[in-house]
Amino acid sequence: MKQKVILITGSSGFIGSHLCKRLLKLSNFKVIGIDMMNNYYSKKLKEDRLKNIIRNTKDKNNFKFFKIDITKYNELKNIFTKFKPDIVVNLAAQAGVRNSLSNPQKYLNYNIKGFLNKKHIPSMVKNNNNVNVENLLEYTTEPYFIPEDTSLLSQLITFKKEKKRIGCVVNEYGDIKGILTLDDILEEIVGEYSASDQKDALMKDISQNKIEVHGSIQLRDINKRLGINLSDSSVTTINGYILEALQEIPQAGMTFKEDNIIIEVERVNNNYVEKATITNNG
Repeated sequence: MKQKVILITGSSGFIGSHLCKRLLKLSNFKVIGIDMMNNYYSKKLKEDRLKNIIRNTKDKNNFKFFKIDITKYNELKNIFTKFKPDIVVNLAAQAGVRNSLSNPQKYLNYNIKGFLNKKHIPSMVKNNNNVNVENLLEYTTEPYFIPEDTSLLSQLITFKKEKKRIGCVVNEYGDIKGILTLDDILEEIVGEYSASDQKDALMKDISQNKIEVHGSIQLRDINKRLGINLSDSSVTTINGYILEALQEIPQAGMTFKEDNIIIEVERVNNNYVEKATITNNG
């Protein structure tokens, strides 16, 4: 069996060093250790842990250590290019609450750089399926932090206002407790769902050229379904479109025509169009 190459950052730390030792007891792993060996706490303790790793490794060729700062891109890239790790375990982190108050940017640089949207991943993958690391930071957005005592409703409103879908939940000391997404909030409120399930439930075919929609459905989805071109630069949903077209509070039973498209308001709740039918007579 071919050995798997595992790269472990923070390998001289308490957790990192123990993980290295456990993996090196197994013959099918080669471990690449990385640590910047700073003096935030005892360098001697870190050096002793590395010596202990080597001392307890039967095949010394299975462990390589490099003193590298993970924020130094070119140095890190050279390691990835040379050893081509199969697995990366990132345990490097800047510790210490008190120090973070005087130098917060350092903690952002080492602990979390930002978020990467999966839709950008194809742009970073070359023909040989290797990630084009040069583009990684270009597509990374700054981390967004959420106090852990924030209510779901308040965060839902904030996500909408800030146009964000994901954030790091932090406690009063700034420690990251987990990741919260817009989907997490929606599932907590309405139960489990998928985007396709949600869309199918809110937009139903009545006939080949007629559909029933909820007011939250995007105009682009309606256009795609019926092969039409409803558009208004100031709105994105059918509810907004109806309000703009009528220029008054909609009432159930109201009908209006745009070119060959007939829109009928079926149900309104608190001035919001909950259900409407759209017919393409073109």
